[in-house]
Amino acid sequence: MRKLLTLCVQSDIIWEDCTANLEALNTLLENKKADLIVLPEFFAHGFTMKREGIAQPSMDGLTLSWMKELAFKTGALVCGTQMVNHEDHYFNRAYIVCPTGDFSYYDKKHLFTMGGEQEILSPGTTLIKVPWKGWNIRPLICYDLRFPVWSRNRSFGGSPEYDLLIYMANWPKGRANHWRSLLIARAIENQCWVIGVNRTGTDGNGVIHHGGSLVISPTGEVISEAATEEMVLETSLDYETLMSWRKKFRVYRDWDSFTLDEAGR
Repeated sequence: MRKLLTLCVQSDIIWEDCTANLEALNTLLENKKADLIVLPEFFAHGFTMKREGIAQPSMDGLTLSWMKELAFKTGALVCGTQMVNHEDHYFNRAYIVCPTGDFSYYDKKHLFTMGGEQEILSPGTTLIKVPWKGWNIRPLICYDLRFPVWSRNRSFGGSPEYDLLIYMANWPKGRANHWRSLLIARAIENQCWVIGVNRTGTDGNGVIHHGGSLVISPTGEVISEAATEEMVLETSLDYETLMSWRKKFRVYRDWDSFTLDEAGR
C-alpha cells in the first residue's frame, strides 16, 4: 500500500521577517522525517502586500533555497508559498520542491481582492499536477478554495487526474466555519484526499488566524485536525482507502466533461 507520511506545519508567522521565520521553522521541524511537508501561505513573511524587501527572485531566493535544503534533509516533498518577482510581475507562488532540488510551481489564480492582493500581484493562469511516490498532487492557495470549478478534479482515461488536493492558506478566524466546510466539500466532490494548512496567530494587520489545519479523507471524514496553537500535525494518508472508495462509489465516471478556456473561465 502506498502511504504518505504528511506534516502540516501550522506556524505563527513573524510579520515581514523572512530570516526569523525560517529559523523558527528549523526549530519546529528539527529531526523530522516525512514524505510530504506542507507549509502555510506566505510562511516566510505573512500576508503582507509590501513588495519591497519581501518579494524574492522567482528561480532562486532565500525561501526557495531553504525549501530545497529542507526537502534534502527530510526526504520530503516540500510545499509552501512566497511572493516572487518574475520578469517584473509579482506572484503569490507555491513551490513544490523535491529532495533532489528539482521543483515545480503554481501561481495563485484567485487573488484576494478584499485584501488588495490584486493591486500588487498578478494572477496565475495554469493548474499543475505533481507526481510523488505514486500519488498525483494538486497544489492550490487559500482563496482558491472558494472556487470549485478551479479546484475540480477531472477524469482522464477513466481515472481522476489527481489524488491529493492541497491548500496553503492564511485564513482568518472570522471565517473558520467556511474553511472547514469548504475543505470537506472539496474532498467529497473530487473523491480525493484534501489537506488544508493554515497559519495561527495575529498578523501585522491585526487579523487573527485560527489555525485549524485539516486532513480529510475522500469520503469527507476529518482524519486529523489541529487546534489553534502553533504545531506540526502528523498524519499518514492511505492510497488504498482512496482507491477502495473510488471503486465502490464511482461518481468520478459521471463528472461533467466541460473544460476551462484559455482565460481560466
